[in-house]
Amino acid sequence: MTDRLKGKVALVTGGAGAFGQAIAKVFVEEGAQVVISDVSPSVHEVAQSIGCLAVKQDVTNEAEWQKTLSDIEARFGKIDVLVNNAGILGDISKGNPEETELDDFNKVIAVNLTSAFLGCKTVIPFMRRAGKGSIVNVSSIAALMGTWFETAYGVSKAGMMQLSMSVASYGAKESIRCNTVHPGQMDNVMTSTAYETLAPKFGFPNAEAAKEKLLSLTPMGRLGLPIDVAYAVAYLASDESQYVTGTSLVVDGGMNAT
Repeated sequence: MTDRLKGKVALVTGGAGAFGQAIAKVFVEEGAQVVISDVSPSVHEVAQSIGCLAVKQDVTNEAEWQKTLSDIEARFGKIDVLVNNAGILGDISKGNPEETELDDFNKVIAVNLTSAFLGCKTVIPFMRRAGKGSIVNVSSIAALMGTWFETAYGVSKAGMMQLSMSVASYGAKESIRCNTVHPGQMDNVMTSTAYETLAPKFGFPNAEAAKEKLLSLTPMGRLGLPIDVAYAVAYLASDESQYVTGTSLVVDGGMNAT
């Protein structure tokens, strides 16, 4: 695969994390001009290793969204792709609907869902000026099922799916597309943390036993990799998906299907 994103300018939030890095790397390899953003100072080091630009951005701050996108447009003349990838798991040690703390719920909603709303809201005029655009919201299979053990996270990811459909309906006549990617059980720090925290709640002796159980529920028999998500996002960012909007692309090795 080469040049599938040639000529496109993209912003990937949460760029210092595993998904963000993988998405940005594939985008660069496919010919895009890429900017990654994150609250972590390490975003600059990550960008240097990938060969893209970096900006420190608080995605829950509307003014910072406007500045980030304005700076990208000033530098490159346009913005074609926005990947709302920034996200947190929250405190799942008390993640059920009864024990979830309001402060933690609000924080998860702010980082995962409000940030995606702000990104969509702010980028639409920029994409209108560019003539078209693609927004990809990185959700989770947690959006597609009950998640009593991580209530705030599941709610935030389900909200991203509805947001994507609303933005897709609104932007369709101007060729501004919006889709959602739903990763399943992934081989990353967030999933490992969840195994450690949730194993005793589900009666498993340790995190490895919890992992094996979830693998048994995944028909493909392995955890997903960040690159699996990155390829899905690249498809939705490219013109290959120019007639695809308002959809949810599940990347979970068949887990949700079973």
